[in-house]
Amino acid sequence: MGFGAVFVNRLRTRDDIAIRPGDYIRLHPTPKRFPVGKYNWRNRILAEEEDYLIVDKPPGIPTHATLDNAEENLVVQMSRALGQPLWVTHRLDIPAQGLVCLAKTKTFQAWFNKMLRKRRVRKIYRVLSEQPVPCGLHLAHQDPSPRAPKKMSESPTEGWLECSLTVLKVKPHLLGYETEIELHTGRTHQIRAQMALLGAPVLNDLLYGGKKMDWPEEEISLQACEIEFRDFQYKATSTLPSSVTQAR
Repeated sequence: MGFGAVFVNRLRTRDDIAIRPGDYIRLHPTPKRFPVGKYNWRNRILAEEEDYLIVDKPPGIPTHATLDNAEENLVVQMSRALGQPLWVTHRLDIPAQGLVCLAKTKTFQAWFNKMLRKRRVRKIYRVLSEQPVPCGLHLAHQDPSPRAPKKMSESPTEGWLECSLTVLKVKPHLLGYETEIELHTGRTHQIRAQMALLGAPVLNDLLYGGKKMDWPEEEISLQACEIEFRDFQYKATSTLPSSVTQAR
């Protein structure tokens, strides 16, 4: 129960409770583990303001609780490091790394989510792929099914979600091509799925057909490197995920 892997009547249960006839119990006996103990979480803070933090999420760590593990994730580890509750405002996929904004108050969380809906938060990502992609605006449509890998289509499909991003720069790299992307819609796995749709899957992203690299499987070459909102802007000091940086 310490991992939050027990659900009673579809609600996560962290404490001992009495079970009644007819209760629906779901148990994950072997929750997936994440290596949170290898990091000094205070050192992941890149910027701190009164109502939010900008932190560098390492690859292989969830942003928030997973279905079978509510402990080993970014928001819980950062909350414990600071000794205060924090809230998620947006997320990065587990194998991606880079900038995440965590709210110190529910008020800021609500405000940030409102800015996301209005597309007034600018987020820039860097990826590596074997093949280049054209610069400019790219539109696609995603199957709303929660299953992964996410199905994508270049043509509008009834009930599917619009995905929008802009490729800002593409330049040669030792391992292929480095692409700088501005994300507009932020669908689940959007950059990964759209890069695959464009014929240039992210390196080491085996789920979407990316070339396997000599890196940990839980690390793909996708980094959130810049975030801008209101009067705040932050750019990552490193330009690529750690394994890629070491390979240059």
